[in-house]
Amino acid sequence: MGLVRIREIKKEEYKEFAKICVNGFEDISEKLPYRGAYMDEKLLEIDSGLGRQLFGVLDDGVPAGFMELGIDDEFNCHIFIMSIVKESRHQSFGTALIDFAVYKADVAAMEKVTIKIFPEHTILRDWLYKQGFSLGENGVMELIVKNAVHTCNCRHE
Repeated sequence: MGLVRIREIKKEEYKEFAKICVNGFEDISEKLPYRGAYMDEKLLEIDSGLGRQLFGVLDDGVPAGFMELGIDDEFNCHIFIMSIVKESRHQSFGTALIDFAVYKADVAAMEKVTIKIFPEHTILRDWLYKQGFSLGENGVMELIVKNAVHTCNCRHE
């Protein structure tokens, strides 16, 4: 893993990052109907229009993952979609995206970072527990920002 950068993606990159998103969901989309498995350029445009921020994580300039972040309510920052391409898993890119979401939430004075997952996705659930998340209401995993530890060794842009 080289220099990890996280930055907001541009409209002209939507097509590329939609493919990155789909790639990351490819192996679980047959079992669980995550929206990210069907991402395309048009859906990213719609989500951006809803006020969600779209971020790419890059490894030495090469896209390794994608995150869609937004405000759930006035106190929570919500990860709507997070995806790491299969070839880049287990290299701390997911941890970097979580840390980035915590950073963004902290700067915006949010109380929690949340992400909704399917209970059947035990691998993701267990990984989120290791990142400091706990199970909240309605299957939403949540991380209290003031209790979070910033561990990311990446450049935020």
